[in-house]
Amino acid sequence: MEERSQLNVVLSKELIRAVKAQARRQGMSLSQFVNSCLLEAIEGKSEVNIDQRIVTLEEELNSLKNALISSKILSENFYGKKTKVAKSKISYSNEGAKLYSQALKEAFNQIGQDLMLSLDSTWNELKKQPAIKNAASIDPNYLSFCHEVLKGSHILKGSEIEDSLNNFQSCPCKEGLSQLSGKSLPELDFALNDAEVYPD
Repeated sequence: MEERSQLNVVLSKELIRAVKAQARRQGMSLSQFVNSCLLEAIEGKSEVNIDQRIVTLEEELNSLKNALISSKILSENFYGKKTKVAKSKISYSNEGAKLYSQALKEAFNQIGQDLMLSLDSTWNELKKQPAIKNAASIDPNYLSFCHEVLKGSHILKGSEIEDSLNNFQSCPCKEGLSQLSGKSLPELDFALNDAEVYPD
């Protein structure tokens, strides 16, 4: 006779009721049904489930690709050597960009205080963040541009936000601040969203 041992697990009341009902429907004891389910999950259906998941994922990816192409977010040659990313069609107001500039500066100062760093040291640490380093590799002028904004010496214009999103697919300054702080900064997301100009 096969040696068995007891496994104690904690299940929700709803799940226990459902398991008992299913066991009764299949004419099995609770232990037999749970044992059967576990064996199937471990031995019998794992490979099938993986194959099914792969097929499902491929279908979903193809569906997503077609949707993106039809929306002109991706070009037809997405899987080729050259991939074109459509430029951002979102417009930003100068007034909204000004408020976004202020939000970036305030976040920069707050992060420096939280890390107990001077403004110069905070900037030196920010330059090491992946988002900033990547932007600087694409546009060598970005470092000085970002620094001027964070110091408050330069007020962003709506067109500059649009250029940043087109060139980098995001705002490197915002992403870098998030990476430096080690957390998301929803106030910057809100400020950037508020700067958008919606068509009438």
